[in-house]
Amino acid sequence: MNLIACTLPGGRVAIVVPVISLDDPQGFTDQQAFDRAMAKDLPAGALNLRPVAPAELPTRRFRNAWRQNPDGSIREDLPECRLQRLVDLRVDRDRRLGASDAKMLKATEQGTAQEQTDWKAYRQTLRGLTATIQTDLQALATADLIEAYTPASPVEPP
Repeated sequence: MNLIACTLPGGRVAIVVPVISLDDPQGFTDQQAFDRAMAKDLPAGALNLRPVAPAELPTRRFRNAWRQNPDGSIREDLPECRLQRLVDLRVDRDRRLGASDAKMLKATEQGTAQEQTDWKAYRQTLRGLTATIQTDLQALATADLIEAYTPASPVEPP
């Protein structure tokens, strides 16, 4: 059964999935389900309505970065893919910074000068990853490369 692709205000793509439910009469067809979805299940303000086969859709990895081309086909908006990947990497970086708080405090209170220096350098390198990540992501030309990108990460001090 075809799906319905449409563009929402703001440019995002919505996919409406027509369904045949258990409440529908026996013999209810895919076309009837499609027509019903077109008539009442579309988001408010939806534009560029068109049937789309599931195989025509990009993978779901950057679902919020889908945009509809003038011909109705759906593509992944690379700047939005980069932004989504950057957010994911920042979350990981922030988690690692948070996990190092107690170790940094322990090094500050009980550690040697070298341990303190090592932890400060590690944390500063984590903080600086954002600039490196942004530059690296800008150089990537496909959604596959953006998804596969993993920045070089500092190694936590012993």
